[in-house]
Parts: sequence; structure tokens; C-alpha cells
Amino acid sequence: MPKDKPNELRMILTIWLDPRCADHAELDKSDPYHCNYEATTLAIARAMRCEPSVEELISNRDSIQHCALTDVFPPK
Repeated sequence: MPKDKPNELRMILTIWLDPRCADHAELDKSDPYHCNYEATTLAIARAMRCEPSVEELISNRDSIQHCALTDVFPPK
């Protein structure tokens, strides 16, 4: 991050957990924790590298879909 712009860092991070995980008998409860930890670590690393750029986010805003929401909100 440029030293002359210390207040320019922005992060958008969403963590979603399927409600069925709470009662799923076969789920190792540490799996969602580790998955979300990895996602958070990746988001912080990308933010520190200013990735993706605001321009990339804006140009891709209508095409990016979260795999968990594809059935709920099909791609345009």
C-alpha cells in the first residue's frame, strides 16, 4: 500500500455459513472455521496488495456470483 495513502485501504469480506451446518451429523465443526479462516486470510492479503482494483470490481460487478447463491440468484 502506498505510504502516502494510509486511509485508502478497503476490504469487503463476507462469510456465509449454510444454516444446515448447525445440525449436520457428518460435518466436522472445524471445517467451516478453517474455510472461513482461509478466506479471511486471503481477503486481507489481497487488500494489502490493493487487489482487486476498484475498476476491476466495477467492471465485473454484474458477472461475479458466489457459488452458494447461484441457485438462489442465477447469473445474469
